[in-house]
Amino acid sequence: AGTLGAWFLLLSLREGGMPVVTSLIGLGLYAFSSAVWYFSVAAGPSATALAFSEAVLLALVIASRRAPYGLKLPTITWLAVISILSIIASQFNAILMLPACYVVLMGSRSPKTKGFNVFCYLAITIVGSLMMYILGGVIFNQIRSPLQFMDWQHSYVYGSRWWSQGFVDTVQRNWIGAI
Repeated sequence: AGTLGAWFLLLSLREGGMPVVTSLIGLGLYAFSSAVWYFSVAAGPSATALAFSEAVLLALVIASRRAPYGLKLPTITWLAVISILSIIASQFNAILMLPACYVVLMGSRSPKTKGFNVFCYLAITIVGSLMMYILGGVIFNQIRSPLQFMDWQHSYVYGSRWWSQGFVDTVQRNWIGAI
């Protein structure tokens, strides 16, 4: 996943018009950052989430380059689907909806379509993300009622198995993930 994220970043830099040397320097800064190395050795889906955030960055760069010609609904839908995949990988990636809304807003040619295009992006992204979570709960966790779904979400937030219990537990989990 770290390699995939690096490729997405390199493509983003090149698509954004950066020279080759600048792109390679940016790729080196990314590749040798603590996030990439930590997520590569610690057990968990964080490296995948980082790769998907780079995929959203690439989609934003491509969409912003199309913006002078006006963003159409297929491009907005494509950006929303990439955002949904990123949010499914990590809920923290939902923050990437803000720059996506900005790109969609600035990429709309007519003032009449600006609000509608942002609404379409947000509606597709939010409804799509919620549907993916619901389908995941129904298929993988055999959740059959809204009460079971709320218990599942509550256990993630408050369940002790999801969160480290202090410094010693954090070190232990990281070593287990590295092995």
